[in-house]
Amino acid sequence: MRVRILLVSILLPMSLSAQSFQTRYFTTLQRFEQALAGIDQRPVKCGLSAAMAFREHAADLPAEQRLRIQGVMQRPSLAYSYVSEKGHFKIHYDTEGPHAVDPTSTNPDGVPDFVYEAARAAERSYFLLVDSLGFRPHIPDDGEDGPEYDIYILHLGNVYGWTFSEKLVSQNPVRYSSYMQVDNNFIGGYFSKGLDGLRVTIAHEYFHAIQFAYAYKNEDLFFFEMSSVWFEDVAFDAVNDYLQYLPGFFRELDRPLHLRNDWHEYGAGLWLKYWLQDRDYRSLRRMWEGLETRAALEAMKQEVEQQGVLFPEAIAEFYSWCLFTGPRAVPGRYFEEAALYPTISISPQRFIEMAGDTIVVDSLRALSARFFQVNVDPTKNFSAILSSQNPGAWRIIGASETLSGELNNAILRQGPAPLLLKAVENEGKIFVAVVNGGLPEDLQRTAEFLPHEPYELNLSLRVFGDFSEGLLAPRPNPFILRDNSSLSILYSLDESADVELVILDELGMPVFRRQIGFKPEGLNQFVWDGRNDKGNSVASGVYIVLLQTSSGVRSAKKVAIIRP
Repeated sequence: MRVRILLVSILLPMSLSAQSFQTRYFTTLQRFEQALAGIDQRPVKCGLSAAMAFREHAADLPAEQRLRIQGVMQRPSLAYSYVSEKGHFKIHYDTEGPHAVDPTSTNPDGVPDFVYEAARAAERSYFLLVDSLGFRPHIPDDGEDGPEYDIYILHLGNVYGWTFSEKLVSQNPVRYSSYMQVDNNFIGGYFSKGLDGLRVTIAHEYFHAIQFAYAYKNEDLFFFEMSSVWFEDVAFDAVNDYLQYLPGFFRELDRPLHLRNDWHEYGAGLWLKYWLQDRDYRSLRRMWEGLETRAALEAMKQEVEQQGVLFPEAIAEFYSWCLFTGPRAVPGRYFEEAALYPTISISPQRFIEMAGDTIVVDSLRALSARFFQVNVDPTKNFSAILSSQNPGAWRIIGASETLSGELNNAILRQGPAPLLLKAVENEGKIFVAVVNGGLPEDLQRTAEFLPHEPYELNLSLRVFGDFSEGLLAPRPNPFILRDNSSLSILYSLDESADVELVILDELGMPVFRRQIGFKPEGLNQFVWDGRNDKGNSVASGVYIVLLQTSSGVRSAKKVAIIRP
């Protein structure tokens, strides 16, 4: 019996009218104001999105709100200032009134310890980013409040801090000088409180100041945030402020990596933790250098592929790491702090009890993954075959769970290559992930509104050695012939043999013939792009796929080809 599961996401495409860009910006500003006033107890990690929304849409706001926010974001006048040891930063602060810092002083310079530690955190950030990794320093502000970079310590309610883009210094690319504001005590709803909150905030925000020295594009704000979250944890590894964003991030891995919703973009810093864990951190600097001439996603892809890794492969490997977290963490492998992370969240409709062959019809947006838990008969082999219109961008991941709750190593295959787990490799529970690792066609289109791209997942169970010798049904069938589309031709061999594939038209005439060569016993695959021996796309019609081997196997299957 073959079960066909049609999942709801393919039936309900994303509506472009769900939320306009302006509405989202106004929502960001509203939440920012509520956090400043202490009304919203959820801490706002960074006010950068709100600051840029205000810069771009201030004229659309009611006059009262516009003046109120403008008053918050302008440079304040504070009674005291302190220049950091290396002279790169000036810390502005009060000791009385609503913005007062704790006056306790145990440091040799006699300033409040909160101010002293702010200066130290800033200089540490400068040393790591500029002196060690070779990033450009911040753009000077023409001497406003002195030649140093200005950090203002203020009471910000439940906002960690923000970097305000003050003066436009170039148009192509867009660059700004800036200054920073941070909270004066980090007491209340903050995940990281006191000096820990101060340290990671200054590291996070100073990286924003450096980012403004490269290029600003609104669609790349996700990369601003994921980069700064990654860096704050490098600068102050023991604080782990980023952990607060991972439960939400792990619940929405089926949303695009570059989504911005004032939460997801912070959790997405995890992708940089994956990419840079065993690589030179200067890889991130090269991505930022790429932003001057291209979108952030393109700059990421270019750097990844210059390191010899296909971008869809890097996206898929990242999502495979997300399986090995919490109690499934493997010491010395995957994320360094994986034991502190939550486990992935799988929706109930994607729990599959396999009684027989199953076809899942679903869809997924670019740069996202969908996880399934498949419960199987542990005495049988399990196979999964992924079909999509752009197989080069898609990957399938499989990992079986042992009775003790540990996961075996993840297996990663490019769609539509078959994923096969023999009976000896599973104990009844298998996690399967489908990954769409391709870049969106429109890089300026906001991630929420990207189209869902369809795929088909064929799941099979067989007794050991019971894949009948010869061809399996080609997938997809019908095969819609488009650019980058391909037909997956799977075949099983009882013994190793030389293999020839022939594709015949309706009259029995060969249009494609290929000597594949010597292939091992077991399940094998050949991918055909729909072109004949002359390199031209074949016409619409019904074709016969013929397999012939040196061991005497002869097997045929039909496939319908549609050429739009």
